[in-house]
Amino acid sequence: MASPSSAVFPMPPATADLATTWSFLEEGVDHIMTKLQTGVSYSKYMSLYTVAYNYCTSSKMHGTNADSVGMANRSTFFRF
Repeated sequence: MASPSSAVFPMPPATADLATTWSFLEEGVDHIMTKLQTGVSYSKYMSLYTVAYNYCTSSKMHGTNADSVGMANRSTFFRF
């Protein structure tokens, strides 16, 4: 019988938002930071890595929308 901490949760899609991504990553990050001596399986490590990579390389992380990086009105800063 698998313990709750070793239960397999489906990976969120590559387009998942921060809340969804963090809910998947939180348990794994906590385990790595506090219980690394018990080990992390290769499949668990790779799923954590993949989800973090997908989030960090998604377009929402790079601010493709000017509003997302607080630059919506940047032209007002450059008026002469």
